[in-house]
Amino acid sequence: MRLPIVTVPAPILRQKSTKVESITDEIKNLCDNMIETMYADKGCGLAAPQIGVSKSIFIMDYSKEQKEPKVYINPEIVWMSDNYVANQEGCLSFPGQYLSISRPEKIVLKYVNEKGEQFEDELESLASYCAQHEYDHLEGILFIDNLSKARQRFIIEKIQNIKQ
Repeated sequence: MRLPIVTVPAPILRQKSTKVESITDEIKNLCDNMIETMYADKGCGLAAPQIGVSKSIFIMDYSKEQKEPKVYINPEIVWMSDNYVANQEGCLSFPGQYLSISRPEKIVLKYVNEKGEQFEDELESLASYCAQHEYDHLEGILFIDNLSKARQRFIIEKIQNIKQ
């Protein structure tokens, strides 16, 4: 089921997400709905707070075909490269807004999937940038946070005007 995307200035986007204690049918269903929502809204990633759920879950599909969704539950970035690269980023919670963001080129991410299996993946390029963006959502960090307060307000007001 496609879920509505929460947009700024919704308070949940600024909250730190809570850990998932166990992989229940409810969590699996949430992950399936998040995948459907991400594809419907033409994203390459989606974090649970973006659909109004304060759980430490994000999903991504950085494949060219958009047919390889991955679920990341309770993710933790355990290593970041020293080499930073700037890329254009968009965000489903900031419709129509794109910013150049500098992030580490590679990361190592520990997580659990929807089957309860533990992984530690080295991600680079698009996968790394997308994972960092979604991980930030779980920490209550938004991609506009490096902008001046005036520029942040301008972007938020622009989105609110579009919604009306």
